[in-house]
Amino acid sequence: GERGPEEIAETLTRCADGFGLELHRDDDGRGAIAGVYGEARRSAIRAGDRITSVNGTPVDTHEQVLAAVRSSGDDLFLIVLRDPQARPIVAQGLGLDVNGGDMQDMEL
Repeated sequence: GERGPEEIAETLTRCADGFGLELHRDDDGRGAIAGVYGEARRSAIRAGDRITSVNGTPVDTHEQVLAAVRSSGDDLFLIVLRDPQARPIVAQGLGLDVNGGDMQDMEL
């Protein structure tokens, strides 16, 4: 049968190259996972997940996600929403790099 959206909670630990997440904006302007690398691949996080909470703080937009992830300590606690019915994530518009410039995707 058709499964509804499920919430998944996961803690990631910062490595030398960051948390192993590529983040970008989904069609609705929310933060989403575009790719998972390195140690993060052992986690429950998958590309396509929408991020709803970072370190216990609800996040509604891509910009809020980036700010919260950047200000995180070495442990990153995410709650994501996985909707089997949702359209796949396509990089939409622009993220902001650490200098405030625009870029298509953010790797953190």
